[in-house]
Amino acid sequence: MNRQSISCLFFLFAQGEITVIPIVILKAKKIYVYEDSKRKVGTDTTIQIPRGFVSDGASIPRFLWTIFPPFHRWTDSAIIHDFLYKTQFIDRNVCDKIFLECMLEDGVNKIVAYLFYFNVRVFGKFAWGKHTKSK
Repeated sequence: MNRQSISCLFFLFAQGEITVIPIVILKAKKIYVYEDSKRKVGTDTTIQIPRGFVSDGASIPRFLWTIFPPFHRWTDSAIIHDFLYKTQFIDRNVCDKIFLECMLEDGVNKIVAYLFYFNVRVFGKFAWGKHTKSK
């Protein structure tokens, strides 16, 4: 990668196990996944994020970054949510519930997790529609 990117790993504790999605944060607030990554959600769901997937992370307005920084405990959950929205393998409602479940498993404050969930339920329809049209 070039000087306009930062390599990092997000280590998150979910259900007693360490979850890692190896990423590079690009200058344009894009997240590049540089290795295939699997995430177990709940008891019977596994999501695989392929190498090369690009996410914009959590869509948090810049004026709120002091309260909700764009890269935090919810980054892993946001990458998974973006992947599910872009691929649309499953229903939007299920995607949003997985987003909430991932955040709670990753130790995001319950109030914050439900606030983010509420926002994707209300505003996520625009991103969902954008990806539907691009199929």
